[in-house]
Amino acid sequence: MRVFVSAPLDKNIVTPSQVKLKAAIVKKFVEAGLDPLLFNLRGMPLQVAWTFDRADKIMSQCRGAAILAFARHRYQTASGQPVMVASEYNHYEGALANSRKLPVLILAEEGVEDRGATNRGSGESIVPVPPNAKPAWLKSKEFKPYFDD
Repeated sequence: MRVFVSAPLDKNIVTPSQVKLKAAIVKKFVEAGLDPLLFNLRGMPLQVAWTFDRADKIMSQCRGAAILAFARHRYQTASGQPVMVASEYNHYEGALANSRKLPVLILAEEGVEDRGATNRGSGESIVPVPPNAKPAWLKSKEFKPYFDD
């Protein structure tokens, strides 16, 4: 079963632990018999650039989606409050999956702004990912209720 995975490119991920966690999540999907599709990483979108039309075409061939909402942008407000924002692609691809009525697994780094795909008031179940989570976190009691192979 094909699953669209919305995740930042490794070069756009802020911490090395997030790169390792992303790889472990993709591996977990494969081990569970799923076929995760990621732009510039795996499956049919491997060698093509992202466009609205391509994202739509690829999503149309999937039976589910996963949104890996790691903080791509980090800012501070004028008062010094930290602000962490997920990728704009996460939000678009999350909305695309929602419009297609696909089941969606959303993993959001703790502290990421409560907006768009990571809006905890949207009715979607959002799995909080601890800061600097390691691949072993995927075997934790916090994650297993959401994806237990």
